[in-house]
Amino acid sequence: MRFQLPDLVRIAHGRRLGLCPEHETAGKGVGTESQPTENRLRAQTGLAWPAFFILLLLSVPLPAQMTAPRLVGQDVAEIGPEGVEISEGIKSFTRQDVNAAYELFQAAVKKNPQLAPAHVLMARMYLATNNVAAARTAMEKASVEMPKDPEAFIALGEIAYGQNRLAEAQPLFTKGLALSDSYTANPRRQKLLRVRGLAGAAAVLERQEQWAAAEEHLKRWIEIAPDSPLSYTRLGRALFRQDKFREAYDTFTRLYEMDDTVPRPEINMAVLYEEASQQPGKAALHENARRLMNLAVERMPKHVETRLAAAQWGLESGMVDFAKTNAKAALEIDPDSLPARIAIGVVARHEKDLRRAEEIFAEAHLQSPANFAAANHLALTLIQKTDTAQRRRALEFAQINARIYADLRHPTGREAAVTLAWILFNVGREAEAMQYLSAAARAGNLSPESTYYAAKILVGRNRPESARKLLEKLLKQRRAFLHRPEAEQLFNEVRQPAGGEPESGR
Repeated sequence: MRFQLPDLVRIAHGRRLGLCPEHETAGKGVGTESQPTENRLRAQTGLAWPAFFILLLLSVPLPAQMTAPRLVGQDVAEIGPEGVEISEGIKSFTRQDVNAAYELFQAAVKKNPQLAPAHVLMARMYLATNNVAAARTAMEKASVEMPKDPEAFIALGEIAYGQNRLAEAQPLFTKGLALSDSYTANPRRQKLLRVRGLAGAAAVLERQEQWAAAEEHLKRWIEIAPDSPLSYTRLGRALFRQDKFREAYDTFTRLYEMDDTVPRPEINMAVLYEEASQQPGKAALHENARRLMNLAVERMPKHVETRLAAAQWGLESGMVDFAKTNAKAALEIDPDSLPARIAIGVVARHEKDLRRAEEIFAEAHLQSPANFAAANHLALTLIQKTDTAQRRRALEFAQINARIYADLRHPTGREAAVTLAWILFNVGREAEAMQYLSAAARAGNLSPESTYYAAKILVGRNRPESARKLLEKLLKQRRAFLHRPEAEQLFNEVRQPAGGEPESGR
């Protein structure tokens, strides 16, 4: 569980990496309100790489919240008479009259050919309900009926990428890019689609570690949309992975000169060096990361965001004293900083100072009752107490968070679910704990701390082999996290289960 960091840069569609500059301040996707600041910093620094890509389903409001500008605003700057049909089509879709919705969208497109095809508009509506299968079908129909329109191919590539079907995604992006280069009906839409295609194609190459090819796509993205911070971030990473360290640093410097609300270049480089140091035989690169992070602090000692970035890095690098120093400095600079207060609380958890952690997180929760991190850390702290009343409070906080942040597609939703599972397990409600844990695990990746809790629950449910697999993958990384020593001890215990008995599967 990580503390939330300051709002450093807006991410396109409210997610970790953007697809288009026009939407970098646009509507947040489903579930993005809970943890935007942390995700934004991680997008800039690469801390969460490569779990970055945006599916359209994460950028579209729910049908009940959908409006004509939200549905087609990416296509046209202003909506004319076709807005009537679009609005009525949205209403029909909400009433589950999809045939009427499609006909109305068709009528809108006839009035304004600059809009996306009707099937694409239907796909956007389906994605808003998380009906990816229906959206994919609608996009496939669009690719047949409007074979020269790029969006269906690019969107299908995004869906394939999101489902980890890289071999399928790449030719779709390639096809969409070729069509977008020749598409001239709507320059605004053409620019958006070209950027989406380049971002998607580069993403596949990045996953395949074809960094030189990814670099070329990202440079094309910058040529088309030079004001997008995310393109520079990804380009800097691609250059770094090719050992082009000076070029990477210069790229991050240009980004900082363009927008000084993003992390300093030293911070971006420090994170990449730390990431590289996790590889076998490259532990010495940690020293490069430490030197650069210290340099960032020296150059901006009174900058709250820099101090918080240093604190975050310190925790993930196992340098708790460094994290503590910078978290305290951040709070001294801005005594009202909620992220700084939470950072100090996280340090207290690392130091096993439960009294201090409870005090800090209780203050943070009073300061911002809706803040996920404050309530989540408070719940995890209270469940470690022996007092029944405190443990009951832990359960209440966890239950409230799980209700508020119920979207398991988003990392915050999964964190909330695992926290609730852990607390339920600790109060003896093991069957319920497994339900929440299973749902979170099916939905996506878990943080290291949540993975440890999951392993503990699995061991408690007599599934040591499943726990072993989780821990083995988790501990292959050198990165520090709360409970790492306990995770290593648990791994040693489950590595060779006594008697070699099969799991019960309870």
